[in-house]
Amino acid sequence: MKSSGLGKTQLTYGVLGIIGGLYLITAPFLFNYDGIKNAKGVKVDLSFVQTSDIICGVLVVLLVGFALATAAKESTLQLRKFAAYATIAVGVWLMFSPYFVDLMNNIFKAGFVSYIDISNPNFVDQGSGVLLVVLSGFALLSLKGPVFTSKNYSYSA
Repeated sequence: MKSSGLGKTQLTYGVLGIIGGLYLITAPFLFNYDGIKNAKGVKVDLSFVQTSDIICGVLVVLLVGFALATAAKESTLQLRKFAAYATIAVGVWLMFSPYFVDLMNNIFKAGFVSYIDISNPNFVDQGSGVLLVVLSGFALLSLKGPVFTSKNYSYSA
């Protein structure tokens, strides 16, 4: 089993990912999601947003932690790539969750609060989502070996 070690670039992406995950976990409390009022001054229920942010933060910490913990093992390369893809998926969810919630309210009258107009939760989700996608993409490209493989095509970074 060949050891590739943990490079400075991978460590940087990993530490930033862990910080981002911890930020998502603590953001509902730092920005007091429970006390936020809408434009009309009515207190809104952001429990769905709070739960989503905490779950996404825990997923990011676990996925990035796994990638850092297994960086020295060549045999786990494909699993680390999966962790990077999964982190990108979490980032995409965070970017589009305000729109998804509004869509669910408009189509199904789901009862979720529209938070696309509320700056703190919207900024936390969309900003964190963009950063996760960018950092995870760079982390994925920094891994050695093929990024995609199929019978007819292989792309190596």
